[in-house]
Amino acid sequence: MISNTEIVRKRIRVYGRVQGVGFRYLSMMAASQLNLTGWVQNLSDGSVLMEIQGKKDMIDRMIPTVENGHWIRIDHMQEEWLDPVEGEHSFGVRG
Repeated sequence: MISNTEIVRKRIRVYGRVQGVGFRYLSMMAASQLNLTGWVQNLSDGSVLMEIQGKKDMIDRMIPTVENGHWIRIDHMQEEWLDPVEGEHSFGVRG
């Protein structure tokens, strides 16, 4: 079981109305507020892929925070836990 104080990393692929609606920008803002690192990227099939790193309870708060954005609609997500990346200090938008 993952504790809320250990640093963890999660890859999330998000499907729905998530491109062209500010999803990546809101993800970057939420990550900054929640002290999370990682990245977010639009994919050619219309989904968004992100990797988020930080405390588990903060990661759990990120998606609901982003989903509150206007016009964003999340239909489905695929999630998997990854090993943390050492030395990562920020959250950015890719491609």
